Amino acid sequence: MNKQNLKPIQSKDKAREKGKLGGIASGKSRREKRKMRQILTELLTEPKFDTDFSKEELAIALIRKAQQGDIRAFETIMKFIGDMPSKEEQQRTDEEIKENPFGVFF
Repeated sequence: MNKQNLKPIQSKDKAREKGKLGGIASGKSRREKRKMRQILTELLTEPKFDTDFSKEELAIALIRKAQQGDIRAFETIMKFIGDMPSKEEQQRTDEEIKENPFGVFF
């Protein structure tokens, strides 16, 4: 996006209306993410595979992919349940691996 594509807000009422619509969309998105986090957390602790709710099916598929070794699926799950390491922790771990690539085994 560049400044030539931006349109100035015509009035305070328009700005307020757009802000309200943005807030509503944001709330909907947060509710959906919270529901997905609850589903993933529940399925990780107590899997029940006899459901027909589409988000639960997605969560089940994601968990199965992670169990098969799909790193991106695992990272997505960790992100949703709030267990993803911070960038500093990840960088520190990466540096430790570079310093000693074979860990404590050698």
